[in-house]
Amino acid sequence: MASNSCYDSGCPLKDSDETPDDSRSDDVVAWQEWSFATMPIEHLYAAITLRESIFVVEQDVPYLDADGRDPLCHHIAGFVDDQLVAYLRVLPKGLFEPGFHSFGRVVVHRSRRHAGIGRQLVARGLAYINQRQDGVPIKISSQLYLKDFYGSFGFEPRGEPYIEDRILHIEMVCDRSGATAPSLSRRRQ
Repeated sequence: MASNSCYDSGCPLKDSDETPDDSRSDDVVAWQEWSFATMPIEHLYAAITLRESIFVVEQDVPYLDADGRDPLCHHIAGFVDDQLVAYLRVLPKGLFEPGFHSFGRVVVHRSRRHAGIGRQLVARGLAYINQRQDGVPIKISSQLYLKDFYGSFGFEPRGEPYIEDRILHIEMVCDRSGATAPSLSRRRQ
């Protein structure tokens, strides 16, 4: 196994990786996770609002965010001062593509970027998937400019870049065979 897998040193759970490079270093992110059925309606509304503000408005990509998959997903959200600042959904194995785990709709509020929150968010999504310890690889469709970010978690690009919703994307896969999951206890809360 490569040392830069989605389980070990490539999964940035060390304090040095959490240090923000801006003035928000004292922000404490309160993380919450739910199934769709248990997600409070106000948090669902906040998540949809954040997703649309970034993916539809900021990136100027008119597409249907409500794709029917949310009811099947596990939802992870980060709050600072009761404001939703980060979100992703973990899709059940096989929903994105047969034979793979996946996650998506990874979003960090514009005012909280470059503060390490995105790394914490992805680490939490991976930790949720890794609880299964089933060795099934993870496949995502990453915006091309985030290739190195996901590469730092052990994802490797597969194939050539392609256009999805008017934005360059690339398929990325993290092979999880024979690895052990990281502990979130090493991470600051």
